[in-house]
Amino acid sequence: IRSLGCQLEGGRGSYLKPASVHARSSDTEWRRRLGIAPVFQMGAIADAVFWATFRSVHALAWLSSGLFSALWGAWDAVSAVKHKGAELERIRDDAKDLPKLPLHLAVVLAERDVSCLCLAELAAWAFAVGIRCLSIYDPEGRVKEQLTALRKAVTSQVESLFGAPTPEVVVTTLRDAPVITDKTFSLFVLSHEDTCERLVDLARDVGDLVLQRKMAAREIDVNAISKKMTEIIPEPNLMLVFGGVHSVLGYSPWLLRVTEIHFLQSHCTLTYQEFHKTLQKYAQCQQRFLEMNFLQFQIQYITHFTLCQLSLI
Repeated sequence: IRSLGCQLEGGRGSYLKPASVHARSSDTEWRRRLGIAPVFQMGAIADAVFWATFRSVHALAWLSSGLFSALWGAWDAVSAVKHKGAELERIRDDAKDLPKLPLHLAVVLAERDVSCLCLAELAAWAFAVGIRCLSIYDPEGRVKEQLTALRKAVTSQVESLFGAPTPEVVVTTLRDAPVITDKTFSLFVLSHEDTCERLVDLARDVGDLVLQRKMAAREIDVNAISKKMTEIIPEPNLMLVFGGVHSVLGYSPWLLRVTEIHFLQSHCTLTYQEFHKTLQKYAQCQQRFLEMNFLQFQIQYITHFTLCQLSLI
């Protein structure tokens, strides 16, 4: 047995060794044949040189990455200032391909969250295209509460997009609307109270004209009332309803006689491409004007209400 053990030890004894010992010896033999010294056999100086080189390369890569990011950000800032009108030129070039544009763009908000910055960006796009009248209808009046913030955001977006000289932009409510000229971009902020009180104000104004003898009672008809309703703000040609709700949420129905309505998801995620695509759909639609019995019924109701008020006086 002893002789057999010695024979195995001398000849085939390697098969009886543990796996770790066998792997270590094989790795050492492989390195010896290739002429590569193992790392653990390197001297202290070689080990220090290796780690110093490794850390230097790592630090250099980190500094290069940070420097590249800083230079790229600076280049973006310089490009934004240098090519400030590039986006405006693109928008105007896109507008030249549209056969027609809406004179009045109405926006209806059926969302919980309202972003003045996103609304201001939408207004700047509309003004750049050539739409001079824009209305934002929020039934709950949240935009009216943020009128100052919206006015600042619109001014900032218009200045950023148009550059100098900046066009005149008026952001106001229906009651405080100033005199609008042909060179003014106007944005009206509406709420649910503007739809109901507008009827009362219209009847009161017509009644005052009759009492002041500036208008005869027989002159109160459908055309006169219709003209009065669109003195401050014209009928919207295109309406964008945000919020995924197929409803105008109480927007004045007597102003939607010839309105093209599109329903979109959110004003916060709206891109310029989607906005331009909506304008393309409006430009390609064919509008056939027929007699609107419902609109005439509304106007006749206002006329009858006004005459009744005059009879009581």
